[in-house]
Amino acid sequence: MRNFWYNKFKTKPEHKESDISIRLNVLCASETISESTRGFVHSLLEHYQKHGGLTEKQYASLKEAEQSNTPEALLRHNEWAKNFGDDKRKILLICANYYKDSNYFFEMSARALDDESYIPAESAYKSMCENQYAKRVLESTLGEPKYGTGTVVTLRKNSRSVDHMFPGDMAVVIRSGHLPVVTASKGAKRYELLPFGSNKTVVVEERFLKKGIDKRK
Repeated sequence: MRNFWYNKFKTKPEHKESDISIRLNVLCASETISESTRGFVHSLLEHYQKHGGLTEKQYASLKEAEQSNTPEALLRHNEWAKNFGDDKRKILLICANYYKDSNYFFEMSARALDDESYIPAESAYKSMCENQYAKRVLESTLGEPKYGTGTVVTLRKNSRSVDHMFPGDMAVVIRSGHLPVVTASKGAKRYELLPFGSNKTVVVEERFLKKGIDKRK
């Protein structure tokens, strides 16, 4: 398993308490945590041993792991995990792809994309996948495309040019919905287009497109 979720922000360790190593080892030895969580905690332990402490974000992750390992929390999580089906997994991955390169939910996103068995805590899932931005991303991703394959489209006049395609230029839709949504805006579904007279495709969000008229016919 790649341990890159704690490497994205290499800041100076702020927590050097002597009991951190003990707490991390206790969690690593626990029989009640998942293998994905164990791997994550072990990565924190390696970081602590190498750098002599944890960053603020890493320490917060340690406390979250400890709180998730109480008997009461385990019962709640087990019930949540039983009902964590394909639909929730799909939503988790959509949101993880959106947040993976941002400063928000980067650890959770990395773990979700790196480990297909990973099931986040219910509160963490709701925080990442049910906020107003995630809802817009999900709406754009899961909604039916406005323009089907083979449809002739053009850039709206108020949109900026994309690569070698300019407002008013015509293009045909090659496919849509195969690329992750990268902006939390209405109409952010991404389309792969082939401009007329070109052999190179471009990618444009739905909100910048309108139906065009093929004057060649």
